[in-house]
Amino acid sequence: MNNLASALAEELKITNGKAMFKGLSPFKLFPFHTREPERAKFTNGFEPILGVIARVSLGFKESYNVDDYDISAIVDEVEIEGDSLDDAEKEKLIHSILDYNHLDSLKHPYLLNYKTLSEGNEKKGEMDVGNFITVLFRLKEDEVWKRFIGDKEPTNLIEKMLLESLGDLPRSNTSNKFKAVGRNLFPYASEDLHHLLKYQDFALKNLSLFFSFYYFQYIIQNAIVADRINKTPVSKLYPLYYTLDIENITGSRDTNRYGYNVVKEIHNNLLVDERLVGYLNQLIDHEGFFTITEMLNFEGQQAVKFNNELYTFISLYKLNIGKEEALPQDTEALIKLFKKWLIEDISAETKVRYFKAIEEVGNKYFLKNRGKLGKVLTLKSEFIILLTAICIKEDKMIIKELFEAFEDRGVFLDRYSKEKIIELYDKMNILDKKSDSGEAIYVKSIL
Repeated sequence: MNNLASALAEELKITNGKAMFKGLSPFKLFPFHTREPERAKFTNGFEPILGVIARVSLGFKESYNVDDYDISAIVDEVEIEGDSLDDAEKEKLIHSILDYNHLDSLKHPYLLNYKTLSEGNEKKGEMDVGNFITVLFRLKEDEVWKRFIGDKEPTNLIEKMLLESLGDLPRSNTSNKFKAVGRNLFPYASEDLHHLLKYQDFALKNLSLFFSFYYFQYIIQNAIVADRINKTPVSKLYPLYYTLDIENITGSRDTNRYGYNVVKEIHNNLLVDERLVGYLNQLIDHEGFFTITEMLNFEGQQAVKFNNELYTFISLYKLNIGKEEALPQDTEALIKLFKKWLIEDISAETKVRYFKAIEEVGNKYFLKNRGKLGKVLTLKSEFIILLTAICIKEDKMIIKELFEAFEDRGVFLDRYSKEKIIELYDKMNILDKKSDSGEAIYVKSIL
């Protein structure tokens, strides 16, 4: 009896008197790393990750590097009329048109599959983020997305030569270890993606921004969710306030009180929350994966068995690591005590390194240092334009409803930021102040 508890204690070296809190679960909540070299740093933006997303969605090998990009077949096959160029000049001409650095200029969706990873260890982090987003959006099952990135039909001779020369990418059946447990918080994500894909040129220009936006929104919202041990499922986004990068702000603004500071408050808990749910799953005699909320809602024998395994494990933890607290009998109280001990015993340096994964993408796109106020959630104009496009879709929307649509996607704004956005819309000439009531302000579609 209680074999699972004993096995977990052995695996974590707790019975040796000095625990090693490594990751054990075959699943992960976040694509983050405790090792600095492997963390995605977005040196080349989200483009390498977009390549991973495309390849994994279509069942291709997730990695692709500059050395894999080979257009030598075009050099061998192309004939220059009149033999006006020798072989060296012909090769130079073809490379000037089709070299990897010119790939984006061709504007063909299938070429997203050939976006290369960054150099060095960072590529591991990029592949993890790409795999994570593929799970988050269920892209392997999304036929609209797969048609967009899988269509090899060329629109001109240059595209035809290139696509035929590059050939097929290698296939792979790599399993995905990530669990997007808070996907329900973003019910419009796939709908937004499908609308974006209707407009090929706009999509190709904005897909990296689109996925970086939803990725950041998901990880900060689920960092907050994961830190709350609650029997009731979370069904609403936590209101996190943004400002525009062009604004001057004060400490009394909502973005300072209810913005990135909320996320920073739990930075020491992020790795703990990841490890906690992984370890608890090791105490369940089931091959699936359960969230803590689901565990707290176990019934009958399943609830009894889980509680027994957890109590036995916590008893072993207390005995071997030298904890003083009295052990509760209640499952929720046991989980909270386990979390408290993990916070105490996992090294501070490891916890800090793990949280940096949020700051890396935030620093690249969504955070701005505001002096003594520190880092603040920030929207650049390119993201405002993208959000406006995917929220309004094809007609127009009352400004109040548009800001509500922003909130549905995790972007909350105070009245000062809303006024700045209205000014931006006015400059873009997409405001329509005519309505049946004569009062409502509409924002026109930009697509």
